[in-house]
Formats: sequence, structure tokens, C-alpha cells
Amino acid sequence: VVVAAPPAQSHGVIYAARSPSAAFAMVVGEQDRLSAFRTAEQRCTLAGPGCRIIAEFTTACGAVAQGVRRNQWAINVMSTNAGKGATREAAEVDAMAECRARDPHSHCRIAAVQCGRQG
Repeated sequence: VVVAAPPAQSHGVIYAARSPSAAFAMVVGEQDRLSAFRTAEQRCTLAGPGCRIIAEFTTACGAVAQGVRRNQWAINVMSTNAGKGATREAAEVDAMAECRARDPHSHCRIAAVQCGRQG
């Protein structure tokens, strides 16, 4: 009797700095959960201080949506939001919904989408 090994789990994680920083990092499709956390935290910290985890998932795709407001001098990041889904589109929809729910007065935009292996 041949027993097939279960499919390898694919891990994703998103870290983000607190607003008004725009720093974030996303790792998707990593086989090792702790490696995904370490890599995302390191990448985020290089981009800005105060990074924390905002999402962990095992679905195929992750997305980041940022809520921004424009004033006469700059565009300010008000929130960084995570989404996940089986497809790129589903992850974007999830991230945009979280962004709009968190801050309905900001303009939400997709900052990044990444899909890994489905397993």
C-alpha cells in the first residue's frame, strides 16, 4: 500500500509598521512558517521601524491595501491592511474591504499582491 504524503502547507505572513509609515513586507508561499515570519519581519524593519504582524495565512495569495489621505504637501498613509484569498483577485477584494471598514474617509489602494504555491 502506497500512502501519499499530504501536500506541503504554504505559509504567508504580512508585517507592517504603524502609520504614518508606509513600510510593510509580505512573504507568501513559504514552506517553513518560522522562516516566513523571520523574513517578513526583517524586510519590514529595513523599510521602517515599529513593524508588527498584521496577517498570517495559508491561502495561496496575500494582498496589502493602504488607506491614504492627501493634503497640500503630501500623501499620508493612514492604515495598512491585509487581505488573503485563493486567487489574486480574492486577496485584493479582502484587503480593500478591510481598508474601507477601518477608515472610510481614506482613499484605499492596493500596494502589493503576491501569490505562492497552492498546496
